[in-house]
Amino acid sequence: MNFTTSDIASIIVAVIGLIGIIIQVIIAYKMGKDRVPENKTLSKIKDYKNSKPKKYVWIHIIIACVFAVMASPGVKTGYNKIFIEPSVRIIYPKENDRVEVSLNIKGKYHNVNPEKQTIWIAVYSQADNRYFLHETSATINRGEKEWTNVHTIVGTEYDKNTEADILALLIDYETNSYQEILNYLEDPARHGLERLPEGCQILSVVTVIIE
Repeated sequence: MNFTTSDIASIIVAVIGLIGIIIQVIIAYKMGKDRVPENKTLSKIKDYKNSKPKKYVWIHIIIACVFAVMASPGVKTGYNKIFIEPSVRIIYPKENDRVEVSLNIKGKYHNVNPEKQTIWIAVYSQADNRYFLHETSATINRGEKEWTNVHTIVGTEYDKNTEADILALLIDYETNSYQEILNYLEDPARHGLERLPEGCQILSVVTVIIE
């Protein structure tokens, strides 16, 4: 089984959270127990008051609950998606838009390192059942966290009223997938690919209708 960096981070957070829960519950239990008077009849109001855990005992319990929430799969997943996992979105065109055979695609991204990664657009022709990669990677605007892909060919005049899927791919420069893309682009014919290179991360898909 292969673990990614985000998987390892999630496991560490879960372990720390579990340890924190155990420690905080033990501390809260001992503090509460120490304050129960030996006279279990609690005949005096003073003894009853002294038997109540102090407020910092409840603070420990609250902290334990926080650890439990942080260790939960839902929170870990949300944390990873916001702070760890890369995000690439197509903001134009929209789903089911009618488009020309050539268009400019726009999007936004987060947690992408342009020094080590790039965004590449592929078009899946539902008529041909093949993937067609754009001739260059997308242009990344680091300041605005935006990207554009100009003059993207999504079909031909013979594809009118057919659907095509626009895919935003995240490619690591140091992977075989990047080299496979370059090898594909060296072929002047470019008849399309039956499958995308292994390692390509599909982070956004929009289906359009060709006019």
